[in-house]
Parts: sequence; structure tokens; C-alpha cells
Amino acid sequence: MATVNKQSGQQTFLQKVLHFSIIPKDDEKQALRIRRFLMAFAGYAFCAVLVCISYLSNIMEWWGLIGSLILFPLINIILYVIFCTGLNLRMADPSLTAIQMCVAILMAMYVMYFAQESRGVLLLIYVIILLFGIFRLDIRSFLFVSVFTLVTYGIDIILLYQLRSQDMNFTMELLQLVVFALVLIAFSIIGGYINNVFLKYPREGMAHENKSVNC
Repeated sequence: MATVNKQSGQQTFLQKVLHFSIIPKDDEKQALRIRRFLMAFAGYAFCAVLVCISYLSNIMEWWGLIGSLILFPLINIILYVIFCTGLNLRMADPSLTAIQMCVAILMAMYVMYFAQESRGVLLLIYVIILLFGIFRLDIRSFLFVSVFTLVTYGIDIILLYQLRSQDMNFTMELLQLVVFALVLIAFSIIGGYINNVFLKYPREGMAHENKSVNC
């Protein structure tokens, strides 16, 4: 009897392995969440390429490169396991959109600290992160993430001023922070509005927007 149960367990495990799919086929909502997660993973890959290019151009320190190559895959593996095991379903927002964005923002903060002259260019990383908020975040949530972004970037500037003042132009960094804050506010309002339109008009959202423009 024990042998039969063992063989049955082995067959079940083998069937799971053979029928494994990166995107589940039995849960449409969970499949959509994992597709969006994979899009975010592609964003991490794009940012990793930017970091590598910055390092090869001698405007990124070694610790920024090695930290990115270790932390980026690690974070995505953990998130994928959370989605695959269904742990995300216990959260108020099963898509984990805000959580994923805040984690990515912390990673951007880490990279920015070692970015030297490329900090201004790498601010575009934040734009990529914020784009994913359009899927789920309203204006209030967008503003929360924007404030979190400004706080982390501000901490970077303070740390650089305290520990590496010789490697930064403090006036330029403050100017970038002010401009960045204005961009984040505008992005939050527009992104939240787009999300609201698609919540109200999930199928004809764009058609509704076109009619509004024509009127």
C-alpha cells in the first residue's frame, strides 16, 4: 500500500512538472497578474542594461553594477514565487502593484547612489516604474508612490552631500529634484485619470476618450 501511494505521489509530481506553465491557465485573473509581472521583469532587464552601459562608460561604480545584477533577479524570483503560490491573493491588492513599484523605487535609489554623473539620465528609470501604476493606481495611490519616490531620491542627495560632496553638484541635484517633483505630480494626476477611465469603461475606454476629444 505504501509503495502504491509513493508511486502515485511520484506520478502526480511528474504530471505537475510536465504541465508546468510560467503563466497559469486555470486562473485568468492570476494569469493577467503574472503577465504584468513579466512586463515589470522586462523593465528590470532594461534597467540592468542601462546600469551595465553606465559602468562601461565609467559613470557607474562597481558596487552599483554588482548590486543590481544580484538584487534584480533575486527580487523577481521572490515575487514570482509569491504569485505562483497564491500568497498574493491574501493581500488587499492581489496584483501587488504598489508594493512592486516601491521595491523597484528602492532599487533605483540604490543604483542612483553609485551613478555619479549619470544620475540625471537614470531618472528615466523612475518613469518606467511609474508607468506600471496605470494598471491599478488611482490618483491618491499615485501621489503616495510619488512622495515615496521623492523621499528616497532626497535621501540619496542627503547621503551624497554628507559622504561624497566632492562627487556631486549640489545645486544641480536640487534643481533636478524640483523638476522631478513637478513631473511626478503631473504623472500622478494623468496616470490616475487614465486608470479611472479604464475602470469605468474597461472595453470602450479609448473610444470614450476619443469622443471626449472630438466634443
